Amino acid sequence: MNVAFFLRPKFNVTYIYENDSIRAGLEKMKYHGYTAMPVINENNEYVGIVSEGDFLWYLVDKQTETLEKVNLKSVEDVKIKDILKKDRDPSIGITMSVDELL
Repeated sequence: MNVAFFLRPKFNVTYIYENDSIRAGLEKMKYHGYTAMPVINENNEYVGIVSEGDFLWYLVDKQTETLEKVNLKSVEDVKIKDILKKDRDPSIGITMSVDELL
């Protein structure tokens, strides 16, 4: 069996664009009740996954760096691609077997 068995069509998947703001990403995750979401670029290509932890650690690191209280308004210009850990969740081929995936 290959991984295609587990895939959903794109129109059934909630995703975030890499150029969305941190605020937009968090609002979308909250609305859908997800703790992580796939991220795609302007060409609709998968670029990674962003999680609640990615947002949290960015805000914590930013507050430590600036020594000032950080809120969503102060980071509205920060894009999802700026906090994305690109090497963490690579894409896989549709013909990959479940054994290879594991």
